[in-house]
Amino acid sequence: MSKPNKKVRHNAVVSTPQQPFQHDNIDIQFPQASDAVEGETPPQSKHSKRMEALKLKWASVTAELEHGMISMYGEKTGGCIMCTKEATHRCHDCSSSALYCDTCGINLHKHVKFHKPEVFIDGRYEVMGGRSPCLETEHNRSCPEKKQTHYVIVTDAAGRQHEQEVKTCEHEEVTVVMLEHGLWCASPSKPTVAFTLEHMYLVRSLVLNGKVSLNGIVDSLKNASRPLEDKFWMLF
Repeated sequence: MSKPNKKVRHNAVVSTPQQPFQHDNIDIQFPQASDAVEGETPPQSKHSKRMEALKLKWASVTAELEHGMISMYGEKTGGCIMCTKEATHRCHDCSSSALYCDTCGINLHKHVKFHKPEVFIDGRYEVMGGRSPCLETEHNRSCPEKKQTHYVIVTDAAGRQHEQEVKTCEHEEVTVVMLEHGLWCASPSKPTVAFTLEHMYLVRSLVLNGKVSLNGIVDSLKNASRPLEDKFWMLF
């Protein structure tokens, strides 16, 4: 005799497209028909309209912005902001309108670190050479012991590099002297590279808050260290 067929219970439930398909507690939603007509452009949201209007506004003032950039980096005429002599120097690190004569421009930047003053020569501005002022402490100036001179490459917050001279005596650590001047050394002994504290704060914020990789920071600093007139054209 043949055995009677056993009833088999299925968990799957066949449903129409209007109902979710259920299988082992998993719901699969079928796509619903859209009311949009094929080939018809969907209506823009308010945000999209605002962004489009903003884009058109920027485009309408591009020519004026380019003219303003050329004017900012063109030859400046006028007097020194510290005296009445004719201005031949400028420094955008001081201010976009900072103009100096030869004497004031040179004397002022003997005491200012990591600025890039420029002098007008042969119809164009050239960056002045030379190092930033030497770093030392009052103790080092008065100490009769043998002095040591260190040369360190400093990266500022704009990604630019500067060769910095530091003088210490036998009682001082170069890392401590540089920290007193707002610089953080990359090594605790015999450092050859250092960073401004502003640079360190920026990198810390990018890593912790922005989750930016170190490679991304390095690439950004390469762009940041380019001349400002070059970076302006990157905006368009």
